[in-house]
Amino acid sequence: MRRFRKAVYVNVSCDDAFEVVAGIEVYPDFIDSCRAARLMAEHDNELHGELTMNFGGFEDSFPVRLRVDPAVSVNMQFRTGYLRRLEADWRFHASGPAGCEIELYAECDFGSRAKELLLGGAIDRTCLSLIEAVAAEAVRRGGARPRPTDGD
Repeated sequence: MRRFRKAVYVNVSCDDAFEVVAGIEVYPDFIDSCRAARLMAEHDNELHGELTMNFGGFEDSFPVRLRVDPAVSVNMQFRTGYLRRLEADWRFHASGPAGCEIELYAECDFGSRAKELLLGGAIDRTCLSLIEAVAAEAVRRGGARPRPTDGD
């Protein structure tokens, strides 16, 4: 089982950061590895869609289910034929008067050691580029808010 965890701080609200992660239909606009995306259904706090991603030269389309708790979390479960399980948890923690810590925790069960050796590095690089792209897009959409300093 491969695990990835990374957190970044942005000077935007958790609402702004959440909207970026939950809005899968526009992923191709700001995530380089996402070739196509579409939202297929919405039911209460659950979204169903399809993503076409490029993992280090290997491109595939697969269904994704998002369970959302607005401004708090997004759980993504990817259904692929070549991986046993791929799941990503996004968490949004208010930090300071105008900021948000965006946290990504992902787990990938490749089903075999050979697949993990072949694809593990690409999954890690994709997760890192995802959280960086989400942070940059949240700032672009929400506008960078200056972090208050002592004495101001």
